[in-house]
Amino acid sequence: MTAIAAGADPRAKVFLAAALSLGLVLASPSRAWIGLPAAALLAGSALDARGLRAWIRAVLVLWGITIVCNAVLVGGERYGPESLGGFRPSVRGVGIGLVQGARLAGLAGLSAWLLAVTAPLDLAASLEWGVRGREGVRRRVHDLLLPVVLALRVLPLFVDEGERLLAVDRLRGGSRGGLRGVVRAARLAPAWMTAVVERGEQLALAMTLRGYRPGAPRGFAREYRLGPGDAFLTGVGLLGFAFLGIL
Repeated sequence: MTAIAAGADPRAKVFLAAALSLGLVLASPSRAWIGLPAAALLAGSALDARGLRAWIRAVLVLWGITIVCNAVLVGGERYGPESLGGFRPSVRGVGIGLVQGARLAGLAGLSAWLLAVTAPLDLAASLEWGVRGREGVRRRVHDLLLPVVLALRVLPLFVDEGERLLAVDRLRGGSRGGLRGVVRAARLAPAWMTAVVERGEQLALAMTLRGYRPGAPRGFAREYRLGPGDAFLTGVGLLGFAFLGIL
């Protein structure tokens, strides 16, 4: 599936992930468990070892929080020491938490797969390409996608800038942990904000020098044509949605 998705249109990949996600949301408890291994296989085929370990940790934490919250908040027969009072877990709540955790884990797997096989800029360009003949719609789509694409491109730069400032502070003898470390990191906030503003100004200048104008028509680096691989992904999405959410 990942090999086919590598050369597929981003719109087909988004449709597949969205259809399977909707199917997981609507699925019965037994079907929700079926969708979990499929999503895990997709995530495992697209992520590297480090990314897969991070995904597994995130899923386990999310699952644990879901089980605990449902076990405490959902009514029903409770068990455990009487001293826990209202925090005694309920059998019904644990069952609901397990099923909801399976749904969330499946959704997380689909999201991880989609992000691994689809570049944000490629997805934005394909969506805009699909409405290129309708100027009013194209302009609205462009205005909606531009902030998202810029955020996805710029946020890693902001994180790198913060890490650079923290590394410089540690080299100058700054505390690495505890309350003193938090205070020193907070004192770096003005310098970090200055660096963020400077990066934003550099980005705006670069876009202007490259001829970007908000309302002007733009060109495309490639054409986005739906092919057999896209039809296959769309069909898998429809079948998965029907199996999980309807049948």
